Amino acid sequence: MTPAFDEITRAARRWRLWTTFAWEDVRTTYRRSVIGVLWVSLSFIIFVAVKVLIFGAILNSDSLYAGNYFGAYLMLGFFVWQFMGQIMSSGPGVFSSAEAWIRNDPIELPVFVFQAVTRSLFDLALTGLVVVLGLFYFGYGFHAHSLLSIPALILLILNAGWVSLFLGVVCARFRDIAHLLQALMRVFFFLTPIFWMPNQLGEHISSFLWWNPFAQFIWILRSPILDQDPVIASWIYVGIVTVVGWAVAFTSFALYRKRIVFWF
Repeated sequence: MTPAFDEITRAARRWRLWTTFAWEDVRTTYRRSVIGVLWVSLSFIIFVAVKVLIFGAILNSDSLYAGNYFGAYLMLGFFVWQFMGQIMSSGPGVFSSAEAWIRNDPIELPVFVFQAVTRSLFDLALTGLVVVLGLFYFGYGFHAHSLLSIPALILLILNAGWVSLFLGVVCARFRDIAHLLQALMRVFFFLTPIFWMPNQLGEHISSFLWWNPFAQFIWILRSPILDQDPVIASWIYVGIVTVVGWAVAFTSFALYRKRIVFWF
C-alpha cells in the first residue's frame, strides 16, 4: 500500500506534466478547426436547445415543468451527465492508450489518470460557462443554496479520479469491460432523469432511481440550484460511493500496478 500511495503522491506533484498532456489532447482533437475548443460549448448548446424544444412541448401541459424550469432542469442534468459519460468512456483506456509512454519512460502510472481527468475538466469548464449563462437566461439567479454546487462539483471530480484509476487497471487486463461499459452507458442515459421527471414514472418505478448513482450525482448539483432543496440522502449516498470507490480503486492499483505493463 505504501509504495502505491507514494507513486500517486509523486504523480500529483508532476502537475505540469499531466496538464501538458491533457492540453495536448485538446489541441490534437481540435487541430485545424476554425473555432477550436468552442465546439465543446456549441455542441452542448445545440443538444440542450433541441431537447428543450422537443420535450418542452411534450411537457407543456404540466405548468410546473413547462417553460424555463424544464430548460434549466435539462441543462443541468446533461451538464453532469456529459462529464460522467466522458470519464466512463476515457477511463478504460487510461493506461492502454499510454502504452508507449509506460513501456519506455519512467513515468508514474497515476500521471495518466490525472491527465484523463484534467482533459475532461477542460470540457467541464467550457460547458460550465454555458450553464451559468443559461441559468440567468432561464431566470435562475444566485441564491444561498447555489453555493452547494461547489462541493457537488468537487465530489464529482473526486469520483472521476477513482473511476479512471479503477477502470484503467481493470480494463487493461479485461478489454471486454470497455465495450460492456459503452453499451451500459447508452442504457443508463435513458434510465437517468436528465430530460424526464421522476414523478412521471410513478412512485413504484421512480423508487428504483435511488440505486442509480448517476441520478444521485445529478441531484446533488441540480436540486439546490433549481429547488433550493439540498437532498441530504443523496449527499450521504454520494459520500459513501466516494469513500468506498477510492478504497476499491486504490487497493486494485496497489495490488496490480506492477503487472499493468505486462497486460498490453
